[in-house]
Amino acid sequence: MRKIVLYLFPILFVYSCKELTEFYTKEYKYSHALMPHADCDLKKIKIVQMKYKLMKIKTIFLALMFFVTTNVIAQKDKPIYSYVKQRTFLETQKIDFVDNRIILVVQIDGENYNFILDTGAPTALDNKLVKKLNLTPRRIVEAGTGGVQKDSVGLYILPSLKIKEIEFVNTLFSNVDLGFLSECGHIDGILGANFIANCVWQIDLPKKQITFSNNSKKLSNLENKAKMELYGKQSSPLIIGVVNNKIEEVMLFDTGDPALFSWRKAAYKVGLKSAIKKENTFKTYGSPYGGVFGQEPNDTINYVFIDKLEIGSTIMDSIITQVSNDNMSRFGVTYLENYIVTLDFPKKRFYAKSIENSKSQTRPFFIEYSPKIINGKVYLDEIPLNEKEITLNSQVIEVNGVRLDSFKSECELKSFLKICWMSDKTRLKVLLDNSRIIEIGIAKS
Repeated sequence: MRKIVLYLFPILFVYSCKELTEFYTKEYKYSHALMPHADCDLKKIKIVQMKYKLMKIKTIFLALMFFVTTNVIAQKDKPIYSYVKQRTFLETQKIDFVDNRIILVVQIDGENYNFILDTGAPTALDNKLVKKLNLTPRRIVEAGTGGVQKDSVGLYILPSLKIKEIEFVNTLFSNVDLGFLSECGHIDGILGANFIANCVWQIDLPKKQITFSNNSKKLSNLENKAKMELYGKQSSPLIIGVVNNKIEEVMLFDTGDPALFSWRKAAYKVGLKSAIKKENTFKTYGSPYGGVFGQEPNDTINYVFIDKLEIGSTIMDSIITQVSNDNMSRFGVTYLENYIVTLDFPKKRFYAKSIENSKSQTRPFFIEYSPKIINGKVYLDEIPLNEKEITLNSQVIEVNGVRLDSFKSECELKSFLKICWMSDKTRLKVLLDNSRIIEIGIAKS
């Protein structure tokens, strides 16, 4: 419909101009020439002049309508960003880092809410908060994550959101069910790339703080500068990386992804031909992704050992990464354990200052089993490809001699499992067929 309107007005305008020109040439200018003669029909001349004026008004009206509709349609096609009410600002906000998620407090209508900072997702509010704020959707669209799971969501405009005293106006957001993110504290929403696109943001994970400003000159720790592109209407931050000195890859900096690096399957297949040795690849079976719209179907999961990974102007060695079904490679919050990252959206620059005494950048081992928690119980959602005895979704009842039903909360249980899965010696007791218990040791390749 918008295209029809866009093409209709210029056609009508051109036709009206042509009609006006012909009328002026054939009738109007002759009516002026006849005015001094006594025998001329003055009534007829006035009718001609009145008709000419009406045709001029119609032509001007069509020109104005063409201008207005063109601008309105163009505005609708533009990305919708929130803007900051203050013209100049520099603010620092404390953050929590829980379950590999960056959480900060925002204010809406004078109340505090917990939001996740996720540069790989659009800005979203939990369904319960949307209902509480009594917001009405502008329209309904199809959305999805991981390139597989999709759902219909509403698009809304939030008039005002504050981080400390800095006010963000007219934020575009969608509604989603974020209940699955609330095991370690209630989550009310997600601050995505489209929200932060008009500012400079610096994430300092060791100090648990985020600093944001209108100008990067107000910030320190600006080292290892690299070019940053903004992708799509969401303005997702993209950085150029290189795998094993051979495969150049565009990578999304995704603070909602717990991994250090996940490699898209299409690029991985190219790497197998030129940059990756077959003996440096591993396979498991399970569900490779879980997000806002659910799990991907169970499938073979590929892992690869990478000798050298360059991201922007930084270099990391000895990386084991999962191959994803997504259409874009990503690097996530584990990267922030080693670098203070600054995203300068206005100038499209990415900075990463190395943190002194940071955690090891290497991930020199590979684990063939992966746990997931459902209703307080732990199951295996990833197992070795050729595993014959243990099946997918087998329940784990004990890890390193500790009963898993002894934890008071899922958050404590997650923290315990994370420590165990990173240790050198981890043994599991797995329940088979609801009766038989076997003990296994986690192999690290």
